[in-house]
Amino acid sequence: MGPLNTAEPTLAEVFSAHGYATLGVVNNPMLGAENGWARGFDEYREIRDPPGASASYVFWLPRLWSEDRRFTGDAWKSLQWIKRWWEWNATRPRFVMLNLLDPHSPYGSAGSEQFLSEDTRRAVDLSHDSEDYDAGLLRAEGAPLRKIIDLYDSDIRHMDDQLGAFFEWLRQRQELDRTIIVVTADHGERLGERGLVGHQLGLDEVLLRVPLIVRYPGRVAAGRVGRPVQTHGIFETVLDLAGSLRRVARRGEPPRSTSSTIRSSWPRCGTRHGIWTL
Repeated sequence: MGPLNTAEPTLAEVFSAHGYATLGVVNNPMLGAENGWARGFDEYREIRDPPGASASYVFWLPRLWSEDRRFTGDAWKSLQWIKRWWEWNATRPRFVMLNLLDPHSPYGSAGSEQFLSEDTRRAVDLSHDSEDYDAGLLRAEGAPLRKIIDLYDSDIRHMDDQLGAFFEWLRQRQELDRTIIVVTADHGERLGERGLVGHQLGLDEVLLRVPLIVRYPGRVAAGRVGRPVQTHGIFETVLDLAGSLRRVARRGEPPRSTSSTIRSSWPRCGTRHGIWTL
């Protein structure tokens, strides 16, 4: 992931220009301020911790250390910082961007293994590096794959618990229903599809289909949207929900298109139209 495009305004810049206090909290080093991702934020916190003590992570630590992957997300610490900042800026409207890295390879790095059974605990530890599978060196299957999936599920549950506690904190402050909440992801994850693990070098359906949750009672009706939507429509959708800010900067496409073209940093291109992916 390279530097942020400077030709278009960011959501943080739009909100900041209209008097909002703006905070960015990121766990992924690719979103470092040196790449321009801090534009528009009053404060920008890069929070990364040493990995948790899961057995699988420790097993692969020497290799991960040599590849400069000595970081992991910290949902609890990130959300604690947001809560303090939220209270400090209680007299102003607020915009927060939070990037979490807990459900990410190396799996189990959040230190939670609650979904591991006795059988999967005893299974062989497979590599968590997608390049090993893309190169045909390994194939993910059987109990070792089940272990990877259980660790990934444990990381998701850990993050979900932390977010749930934060949303409950907002509810107790009677601010939850007055806050626009958008939850999404930048990619999915292969967990055994075609014997692969990870998310590099591909445009598979499991990598392109990511969660997108928008909550704002009174403006967004509860339910599911059956048609395909695109994450780059989040920009205009948020400005729409914020009301008067929409006229300031129109960018991207509202999330109502049924076709899209996706390009990766490698020379690959995928097209989605309705139920078809090419």
